[in-house]
Amino acid sequence: MPLLCYCMIEQGGSVRLPATGVLAASLRTVEVPPVEIVVSEWPSSEPSGKEDAVERALEFHRVIQEIFQQVQLIQLRFPTIVESEAALRTSITPRAATCGEALQRFRDLVQMEIRLRAGVKAPAASGTEYLQNRQAQMYAVEQSGDKLREAAGSLVLEWRQRWSSSGMRCYALVPRERVADFRRALEAVSDGLTQRRLSGPWPPAEFMGEL
Repeated sequence: MPLLCYCMIEQGGSVRLPATGVLAASLRTVEVPPVEIVVSEWPSSEPSGKEDAVERALEFHRVIQEIFQQVQLIQLRFPTIVESEAALRTSITPRAATCGEALQRFRDLVQMEIRLRAGVKAPAASGTEYLQNRQAQMYAVEQSGDKLREAAGSLVLEWRQRWSSSGMRCYALVPRERVADFRRALEAVSDGLTQRRLSGPWPPAEFMGEL
């Protein structure tokens, strides 16, 4: 029977799996020391339809969030489907040790994300004015990112940021028990030049690297 794979967790960790996963299938773990992979059975004939696909993705992420509230995890891409438990072991074994080390290192840490974008400005009258406005907006976003990083102070163990098509995305590595403090620190920063959206906590995928 094919298996749908959700995430990797530390072997032997105390975790209570949700009652059901995608398509109401029962969840279990497959041990590939020093990690375990959370899986559920997947039908040989995959259900079709856009609405069905959206529902399956939502169910998948519900499982991820319920597990993440308890323990650290490495989320697998949805949908990761393998032919059998033996095929799963063959796929995971070469990187199991590296993944286990990452789970241990980041055991009590989470990722917070801030999306920054410049405020809306009036249309430019010329190409030169457009470029000047664009440069000013990017500078304002960068300054906002610097202010937020400074405000978070020692709450942030590591900070990364990069540009996207919609602005800048900032990632903060924060102790799980300090998330509320981190939120309060950022809420205290007043900035009328940029728009921002804070989300998380999430598994610290941005800091774990390629696994």
